[in-house]
Amino acid sequence: MEAHDAYKNWEQMMAVVCERSPVQILCLGIGSASVPAARDQWALLQDMRQHISKRCGTQPLVVVFDPQFDDMDVALVQRQQAQLPQENNCGAYQLSEPTLVYMPHCPKELYEALLRANWKKEALDHIILCGNELSLYSTDMTAYPCLERIAPYTHAYPVPSLPASTAGALDASMQVFFSPWQDMPDSKPAQTWTYQPVRRKARARRARSSLVREPMRMEEDAFWSLPQARLDYGPEVLTTPVMNTTKIV
Repeated sequence: MEAHDAYKNWEQMMAVVCERSPVQILCLGIGSASVPAARDQWALLQDMRQHISKRCGTQPLVVVFDPQFDDMDVALVQRQQAQLPQENNCGAYQLSEPTLVYMPHCPKELYEALLRANWKKEALDHIILCGNELSLYSTDMTAYPCLERIAPYTHAYPVPSLPASTAGALDASMQVFFSPWQDMPDSKPAQTWTYQPVRRKARARRARSSLVREPMRMEEDAFWSLPQARLDYGPEVLTTPVMNTTKIV
């Protein structure tokens, strides 16, 4: 019964996703298909693609990338009639059409880069984000102004977890910005994940400020004015600079 309910809830969630008529799926950080946990994530990608195709009546453009891809993964992308981006822009892809962005267990640098590349209300309105629940990031957010500012305007809906040994592929949330979905309760943040990304090298951290800053309001001009990016990207996760953005139609 538990599995049946999970599938039923997933069908309901995808029906709501399809109401926004996404014309493409951008998938980042899915992992190599040679890894068992990543194969679960690939399966979820295909399921989302099939739901959109069936409900919207058109095949969505699918763009997939992970810096860990080998020749086998590239061949798999081509076999599934998906595409690779022209270059690895470390998440900084501009999206001009309604897009389902699937980023399973990615580091917060990638989420920040995606938000920064689309830092306009009309662009953020196009995005449905399936991935880490952004509210779970509670560390010093000075270097992540987009994540910090968008948090009060993010509505998260948990992806139903199936009672199976899927290594965390479904420990995620569908998230939209500004306008909540109707008839779906917001998420309660997860306490743990059964799958975690590879631990990155430890870096010296600055002491956190004891002052709690009031969140910016989106009606203020300062909300949309971003400081220069000053993130320290790790080459084990991000392999190219993020100075430029690649536009996906």
